[in-house]
Amino acid sequence: MTHFEIDPPYDELAERAVLGAMILDPEVIPQVLEYLREEDFYIDNHRLLFSLLYKLWEDKGKDWDDIVLREYINRYGLKDKIDMSFIYALVDEAAKGALLQEAINLVKEKSGLRSLMDLSFNTLRGIKEEPDFNRLLDLITHRVLEISEKQTISHYHHIREVASKVIDIIEKHRKEERLITGRATGFLDLDILTTGLHPSDLVIVAARPGMGKSSFMLSMAINMAMEEKVPVIIYSLEMSKEQLTMRALSMLSGVPLQNMRRGFIKEEERSRLIGSALELSRCEIYIDDTPTLSTTDLRIKTRKLKKERGVQVAFIDYLQLLRPPVRKSSRQEEVAEISRNLKALAKELSIPVVALAQLSRQVEHRSDKRPQLADLRECLSGDTIIIDAKTGISYTIEELYKTGRSVEVYSLDLNTLKIVSKPVEKVVFSGYKEVYELRTRSGRSIKASNNHPFLTPFGWKELKDIQVGDYIAVSERYPKLEIISEHPEELCWFIGKEKGIKKMSEKVLYEVTCILEDKDLETIALSEIFFDEVVEIRLVGLEPTYDLVIPETHNFVANHIIVHNSGQIEQDADLIIFIHRPEYYKRNPPPEEQGIAEIIVAKQRQGPTGIIKVAFMKDTASFKSLESSHMQKIESYEPDLEDFSEEDYDLDF
Repeated sequence: MTHFEIDPPYDELAERAVLGAMILDPEVIPQVLEYLREEDFYIDNHRLLFSLLYKLWEDKGKDWDDIVLREYINRYGLKDKIDMSFIYALVDEAAKGALLQEAINLVKEKSGLRSLMDLSFNTLRGIKEEPDFNRLLDLITHRVLEISEKQTISHYHHIREVASKVIDIIEKHRKEERLITGRATGFLDLDILTTGLHPSDLVIVAARPGMGKSSFMLSMAINMAMEEKVPVIIYSLEMSKEQLTMRALSMLSGVPLQNMRRGFIKEEERSRLIGSALELSRCEIYIDDTPTLSTTDLRIKTRKLKKERGVQVAFIDYLQLLRPPVRKSSRQEEVAEISRNLKALAKELSIPVVALAQLSRQVEHRSDKRPQLADLRECLSGDTIIIDAKTGISYTIEELYKTGRSVEVYSLDLNTLKIVSKPVEKVVFSGYKEVYELRTRSGRSIKASNNHPFLTPFGWKELKDIQVGDYIAVSERYPKLEIISEHPEELCWFIGKEKGIKKMSEKVLYEVTCILEDKDLETIALSEIFFDEVVEIRLVGLEPTYDLVIPETHNFVANHIIVHNSGQIEQDADLIIFIHRPEYYKRNPPPEEQGIAEIIVAKQRQGPTGIIKVAFMKDTASFKSLESSHMQKIESYEPDLEDFSEEDYDLDF
């Protein structure tokens, strides 16, 4: 391979013109910030000056002059790199009027080219170091999309423009005189409740195995393609395209699926199957049964299908089988990343994205086995202490839920390992669950469900995967707690497993980082957490449980321990549907439950929730609306906190 050198593309004059404009007229700084960040500048002192001007604008707005700028240069120790003669020279070269936007665009374009160049070099290095072709391709594709997104500027819109567009949409619906304004699923009660599936919606259909998730999804896809003439794509990571099509033919023809598999079909059934196959062939249903699909693959393929085939709805079977674009330290983080990417896909292409999800066994601990939103959440006991970062006042998480008090909490920035303040977006009640008490050597303790993730030296781990002797991250910053342990040296740092598991004090670790000049180790050494040894985990029993929703960092400090944010899937989804068949769990189900499935609308961002009953035919594994189903009363879905009691949950411990 020939080694070659390429000078990084940049435009010094454009960078100087932009910086000069920011100094000459601080009122243009917001225009610059809409497009550029520090890393978009190539020359080092240009980067430094841009960061300083950004800080100055944050602190002073537009009310500053060259005297204040000189003061800031001195305050931040930059006078050796940025002198006033340099500043005055930039002012003379400042871009004005329309020329400023041209200079901004030029700086941004060169920044994008440098990113592509870095990607090219890293690709060559990756070919040598990464033997897995598909893995490397995933990383490259994800990085290209990231670069593309950074080059695309999201513009704001005045509300009058948006209001006008919304009125047009409402007027269109009024003239059509339809109850269902989105994509009809084919289940009338469900469509009346939700008004159909709408563009940009992420729809989660979740259930335990055996409930018929794939069949329910397939019923919706067939109805949209057949009745509404809408092109759809089904990504089937679990079933082959042949298995999926066989199931579709069974649904349409009424021929039992088992008979089809065995080939035991009568002539009349054969005729029905051929007729159903002809019906299906007229539908624009596309199937991709690639077994190992990443969200990056999904995004590229769906974008292409929408452009070339006009696809209007994407179905995914199922969410947990997808791979994130970049591997995370825990499956918990990966599922959260997948969920965010699916929501981004729905918004980007303005189509409904329907993803199946598998619920944990926790559902079956309930006496009625009925799924709830709580099954998508991790949770903590009501007496968990949360400190308001603004006031220092302590509250229990139950108190925050009942009072609706608005607070900011301490949270860990995973990039810097520093404790920061973050607002609480929502406090959620997660139902009555069995909780375990975890105690650490320093004396900290917390009660949580066994699926609640804690931060370990090797990433997030659910409580059920943590053992006595493992280490979890605890807050060191605020407030300071007396260390109860008689062996403070055991409250130690871990260096990542790729460097070998070693114990060392914070002081020694920092000395090592200075010698090795290792930025990652320096971040650890200067962080505001330490890893505390778990000395006990014990079952407490059934308690009311809660959790917080924290934007961006997705974690918070509770009882001075770093714990994970509540379920990401629930946050991202616009519509969450559970499937429940009571007869599945009973040897002799009563007549009113035989052949009946509950379609539970547990969350709808812009509408009511409820439970809808439909027919389920075991022979063909298919769902159908009940006769006169639109006349049925839709049951309410989730009870309030006061409606729960321990007697409602007959758990077998």
